[in-house]
Amino acid sequence: MSHSAFELHVTADAGDPRAESVLGWLRAFNLENSPLREMNASVPLRVFASDESGLIGGLLGETHVKWLKISILAVNPEHRKNGVGKALMAEAERDAIARGCTHVFVDTMSYQAPQFYIRLGYKIAAEIADWDSMGHAKFFLTKDLGGPA
Repeated sequence: MSHSAFELHVTADAGDPRAESVLGWLRAFNLENSPLREMNASVPLRVFASDESGLIGGLLGETHVKWLKISILAVNPEHRKNGVGKALMAEAERDAIARGCTHVFVDTMSYQAPQFYIRLGYKIAAEIADWDSMGHAKFFLTKDLGGPA
């Protein structure tokens, strides 16, 4: 489709090389406007729980500046409701604090674990109703880990 002096192109190709240009423009803008963003790159944070049978749970996240972002928390169905998830969260928070983080955030679906996070002291920061077009809401939750803001 053409708009005055430019054309628009739509693609489903995740490997389209034009994406690198777009990312470069954003990185340059972010660096110019918030040097801390580039100076403090994200650092992966992984916590795994195992017993004699092997891996029973895991948490995948990253720390960036003063925030811990939890991307995935999952526990083997046979080991749920035994404190594994709570222990994974506590260990991730301890490690994040040691890295200088003062806050943590996570998102979850209404059918997943919003109440789990709320019991751990998380507060709902935002909710998007019908996120999946099937009636399920997406919740964004945060928690203050203490220390200077």
